[in-house]
Amino acid sequence: MIRFLTSAAATMLFTATAWADDGPKFTAEFTLELESDYSFSSTDPAAEISDTYATIETSLGLAFSTGTSLNAVILFEPVLDAVDDRFFEDHGLYIQELFLAQEVAGFELKLGKFGPAFGVAWDDAPGLYGADFAEDYEIAEKLGFAVAFPFEAAGGEHEVAVSAFTADRTVFSNSFFQDRGRTRLSDGGVSNTNGLNSFAFSVSGAFGATGYNAGLQLQSRGQGDTHDQYGFVFGLGPVDIQDSHWA
Repeated sequence: MIRFLTSAAATMLFTATAWADDGPKFTAEFTLELESDYSFSSTDPAAEISDTYATIETSLGLAFSTGTSLNAVILFEPVLDAVDDRFFEDHGLYIQELFLAQEVAGFELKLGKFGPAFGVAWDDAPGLYGADFAEDYEIAEKLGFAVAFPFEAAGGEHEVAVSAFTADRTVFSNSFFQDRGRTRLSDGGVSNTNGLNSFAFSVSGAFGATGYNAGLQLQSRGQGDTHDQYGFVFGLGPVDIQDSHWA
């Protein structure tokens, strides 16, 4: 299928921080995106649709002490695919991440629901649709644990991360307002297994203004699948060290 489309988007960012001298520190960040896509020519007439929607991302953090925090990412966006023209329809609210983070002896530990480290293009790719296309390989909404080790070498900052996980099948796999359905073991799909037998490995960092990332993944097959999924990613490009996802 070949489609030609036009799109318009706007983004707004809000941040807030509250803390006490000897108490917990709370941070919140809100991102609002409004986008309207219109596919005006396609070899499949059913794909010629207009879709206007919002994406609201809320990132929350509660630091109990130095090195210990509870973190959450909540999304409000369409949770069903568009099959016809729609205008702010099919939006659902769901928890994309909810995990406890702890720093121990230079290591960073993560336990709960999160997105295992594997590439960054699904978040950082340039262009209006750069991140949308790269989302196909993002590993998201997994339940398990991760260990990361940040370090400095050759004048740059780097990080090695290892994750073990399974698909989230808890109540948090569903959504509010628009029901997207709770994930079940019988749904199948890679990493939707009993036990933490899917893994991801990532190394990322920056040398000056040049960032890099490389990763490996093994996601075990679920019910109805015939093969495990293996993946490799590598990225290299300019990065703003003051505000980056690389290190």
